[in-house]
Amino acid sequence: MSEFIVNEAKFVIDLDDGIKDELLSPGQILPGGLEIESKLDRAHNFQIYEVVDGSAQVLVVREALMRRWADEGYLPSSAFMRVEAAGGEYVYALVSPCSLVMGRVSALRAYGSLRYALNFAAALQFSRTLNPDISFRDGIYCELYGVVLPSYSRVREVCDHALFLNVLSPDQTEDLSSRAEMSPSELNYYVAAMDLRQHGFALAAEEPLLHSGEIVEAAGFDCPERVCGVTALSENFELYALHGEKQLLLLKPRFAQQLIDCALLEAYQLLNLRLGGEFVRALIFSKRQPAETLNDRHYGLDVTSAFRLALALKKSRTLTPQADFTDGLYLASLGVILPQGTLAEGMDGQAVDRALFASIIEHGPFANAPFDYAELDALKALL
Repeated sequence: MSEFIVNEAKFVIDLDDGIKDELLSPGQILPGGLEIESKLDRAHNFQIYEVVDGSAQVLVVREALMRRWADEGYLPSSAFMRVEAAGGEYVYALVSPCSLVMGRVSALRAYGSLRYALNFAAALQFSRTLNPDISFRDGIYCELYGVVLPSYSRVREVCDHALFLNVLSPDQTEDLSSRAEMSPSELNYYVAAMDLRQHGFALAAEEPLLHSGEIVEAAGFDCPERVCGVTALSENFELYALHGEKQLLLLKPRFAQQLIDCALLEAYQLLNLRLGGEFVRALIFSKRQPAETLNDRHYGLDVTSAFRLALALKKSRTLTPQADFTDGLYLASLGVILPQGTLAEGMDGQAVDRALFASIIEHGPFANAPFDYAELDALKALL
């Protein structure tokens, strides 16, 4: 019997002993006009729904859990809307755009996306700063706010490093190692970077200037911001998820000046930051708009966002005729793509852009569903 090993990942513990009925009903209209279509997931104390037009997912909990998350610093209570549920009770709903990830930690997989993996690592690291002891295996990852929300279920502890390795796994198998069973068991950027390289991800050699839990202040910020972690890194820029709905872009001074000189950015748009004795330029903007390199896309596209990407490609090509946008940083909030290289002599920039755009809209990722042929043809014609 000593050689008998149980694969716990094959066993499911029924935790649905709390919420038995659907809290929201198909066809129910939420404040703001979203209409509930169906339930995607449930547990003993939360439910996740999809809306009719596929534009959002809705996390629904009772007041006690919402208050606990707010009191422990995971989310502000203002992130939730109060909604009348079946039977007349009131519940609390958090709406996340479908272009961003929201779901159980145990079901998440990066599927080759470095941006996805770094986003999750950032959220997990930040959430650990709020509670050093709780297990996040049955937590809910909310990319919009950069957190993993604990469900407080009674399951065995699984260390953060194992949870991250599960996200990198190409299949649905789980590593259920506890802190005592894995070394290192904690997750930080350096552990995550080691794992990513071992799984074949092309991670930049640069180290981030900021780390999870740090506070950033600057003239132009509405308030001090807390860093969740880095989500994109290169020799020219660093992109960070902040706690809440914002993200922070740091630009190396020389790169920032090049962008100003070619009119992709305006000097007045950039904030000044001094970090660890190094001077950088900064932009802060919403996570609801994509900010990602075009060779590592993660934000889900629909027809409208694909149209905006085409316009950004066209505008950026006009301003920088010799730029290579293959690994350029797309900033949807500004409608531009920041190039990191130039095309080889004699290459047709417009032809390269058309091929790049066609690849993006044919392969996704998609926020709702893949485009039909008429939409594909119309979008390609923009370039």
